[in-house]
Amino acid sequence: MDYERFVNLVTQGAGIDRASAERTVQATLETLAQRISAGEARDLASQLAPELAPWLNATQRSQRFDVDEFIRRLAGRLQVDDETTLRPRARRVRRARPSGRAA
Repeated sequence: MDYERFVNLVTQGAGIDRASAERTVQATLETLAQRISAGEARDLASQLAPELAPWLNATQRSQRFDVDEFIRRLAGRLQVDDETTLRPRARRVRRARPSGRAA
């Protein structure tokens, strides 16, 4: 899936503007890269548009954390106080993936 289509799916699905969608995609993928192994990050990056791959750069050992911690980290990256607004955005990024599978 190309970058434009991916971002448009997030924009439409989350009901946010394009700039917010791009920031959300970047923050979500960067947070996900902390959670998954380097091999999983490479596999996921190979399924996405090349422009998205740098955000999945898993250079450190993966960390185990639950969805609540994922949302907290995402909120920190996006500098958002209300974490409840992020859950639908994160779900939309996940659904925009080619396979739609949770990582």
